[in-house]
Amino acid sequence: EVSVGDDATCVSCDETGSFAITGHRDGSVKRWSLDNAKATKKLGFTSFPPTRGVECVKIVGDVAFAKTTDARVATFDLKKDASIKSWQLPFSSYRAKAKEANALPCRFGVTSDGKFFACGDNLDTGIVYVYDVQSAELISQLKPLRVTGVVHAVAVADHCRHVFSSYGPGVVWRYEIIPRVDDDKDGGAAINRQGFEAVVKPN
Repeated sequence: EVSVGDDATCVSCDETGSFAITGHRDGSVKRWSLDNAKATKKLGFTSFPPTRGVECVKIVGDVAFAKTTDARVATFDLKKDASIKSWQLPFSSYRAKAKEANALPCRFGVTSDGKFFACGDNLDTGIVYVYDVQSAELISQLKPLRVTGVVHAVAVADHCRHVFSSYGPGVVWRYEIIPRVDDDKDGGAAINRQGFEAVVKPN
């Protein structure tokens, strides 16, 4: 049993089960040893303001992902103990003004290779944003059909061909991502990331 305090909001374990990270209401992310149930380090997510809590964390390989309540996203190298990238989601200005007590969390999804990140917004538009993690580039905005609302959680298939998003109450959308191909590059094998299309299929 590990006691992480009453201000912890989210947790993620590494694939070996040897350690975990937790996000907290004060904007901090902490690393915990699961062998001795002690906090070993406070990770240096320098782009996170102390006035905003962390609402979602994930570990993918040697990289920690975290997102704050005002829609800031950052990655952190657990081996090098150094920040990698940070960016803000398009709806961050809304989340920055919203009271934390009234702002529903938006959990994000990451492919198992850590290359793609997807997250919904906190508005009623129901849009899911897909990013290239290495460049922090927004490569697609996925929009639902007929049903809109706040996106509470997102999951991404490893091949990034399917993105799942959940809306309240009880609605899940599956997006089939179809990357367009640049015919004039590499014999037509190069993917044009700016040309992502999406076919929306309700589950």
